[in-house]
Amino acid sequence: MEVKGKNHLEKTRIGKKQQSAFAEELDKLDAVLQKLKVKHPFDWDPQLYNHLLNASSHFKTGATTNTKLQLEESCLYRYTTFNRLIKNKNLKWHNKAVNRNLAFNVLCERIESGDIYEFKLSDFMNGSYKNGRGFSWWTKQKIESIEDVFRLGIPSDWIAEQSIVMKVKDEHIIQQQKIPSVIDAYDSPVFYPVKLDDKKAKGGKTLNLNDVATFEGGCDEYVTGGIAADKIFITPYNFNITEKEVFLKNILTNLLEFYKTK
Repeated sequence: MEVKGKNHLEKTRIGKKQQSAFAEELDKLDAVLQKLKVKHPFDWDPQLYNHLLNASSHFKTGATTNTKLQLEESCLYRYTTFNRLIKNKNLKWHNKAVNRNLAFNVLCERIESGDIYEFKLSDFMNGSYKNGRGFSWWTKQKIESIEDVFRLGIPSDWIAEQSIVMKVKDEHIIQQQKIPSVIDAYDSPVFYPVKLDDKKAKGGKTLNLNDVATFEGGCDEYVTGGIAADKIFITPYNFNITEKEVFLKNILTNLLEFYKTK
């Protein structure tokens, strides 16, 4: 079996151990893989994705049933690429004064001029920010460098030179954050689930890709449902993505060995 398939088996084993309430849902999803003769859910496949949505209500609705946290943070952050942001199907570009394909450079120019350091997403897009399953991932960790992105458990495969750091400052939204479940991260090879019944848990914990020997030094992570565009602030970053590279294919074996110890 290829490394990704072994990675999935170990990750699922840990998920059932750490978050036993989702064992039945994991079995439903794995049954889909077996039916379609797929070893893992990590490579994008629209047919597989639709089957997974139909097989598990939790996979389909994501964070809506997870344990809520009462965070006291003043700001939460999220990394995305500019391209993924403007192509989000739950948002629509409405700013006719700025061509969306040129907007990143416009934002950078405004910041370099000292005119402003962040923008409201609603100045450019309308709608509710969420992924195709109705939620998104956030952290209290500031994101200002490529190393900060790696600390979030995000490999080079998912990073682009034209990057966006998103911020949420709304107290109500911050207090609605939830602990990520193994179902939320079912289709990601980089995830370690915390115990949902751990009263001391302050959120999930990312795997730090700056240290692929131990993956230690990660930061707290959370998931939440859709967030209105007018509640989100964005800052553009031009990251030098070749300065340091951590591609997924180069750390799969390390991840597998890490999972085997848990």
